[in-house]
Amino acid sequence: MDTNDRADLSALAADLDKTTGFDRLSDLFVDSISAVPVAGSIVAAVARQVLPRDSLIYLTLFAVEAARRVEALEEDKLDREYLVSQEFREDLEQVLDAQALLLQRKKRGYFLAAIKNAASTDRPGEAERRRMLDALVKFRPSHLGLLAVVFTAGADVGPGTADQYLSIRLPGVPIEVVKFDWNDLTGEGMLGGYPSGLANTPIAQMVRSKLTPYGQDFVGFIEADAEPESNGS
Repeated sequence: MDTNDRADLSALAADLDKTTGFDRLSDLFVDSISAVPVAGSIVAAVARQVLPRDSLIYLTLFAVEAARRVEALEEDKLDREYLVSQEFREDLEQVLDAQALLLQRKKRGYFLAAIKNAASTDRPGEAERRRMLDALVKFRPSHLGLLAVVFTAGADVGPGTADQYLSIRLPGVPIEVVKFDWNDLTGEGMLGGYPSGLANTPIAQMVRSKLTPYGQDFVGFIEADAEPESNGS
């Protein structure tokens, strides 16, 4: 990519930074137009057709970044046959469909990691991969943050309770909310039952032991342990 191309992408990124406010104001803008008698509703209808331009800019930048990350895979890890397959097209379409929604953009980094790892020769099988992508769409950022905490739990903390440990690792999140998220992840087969009572073994080790093999594969697929930067940008 030459200097001009990079400059063009930087300009698009600058426009994208402005579109967050654009999204917030668009509904108010259209409603204000519609309030004008006679011509208001006609002008508002045209405006609604123009407003999605913001999503197109965002998805273009997302797709460029996804392509860069796939290309950055080591030569022996990149599955070139998969890149031209219907499987990859369907994986990519699912991710782009999700990223078209503002709510899903908070998980941008995780979706980028999923596309990159889907293109790897050691990717999960098709059925498991689709299940993982469905779960990523369904989960809130708090679910993914909890998975990262469980995955990165070490063995250097003494005895205690899971409530105490998770409250330290997830400051500002009520323990009741943590438990709700834990139950959701248990239902998805990613965590075992919530640890209860005092533990004789280090509590961090007990928390870490609750991550199922499927949960560990999911964390690796979306790189939740790396906490991708700019998940919401």
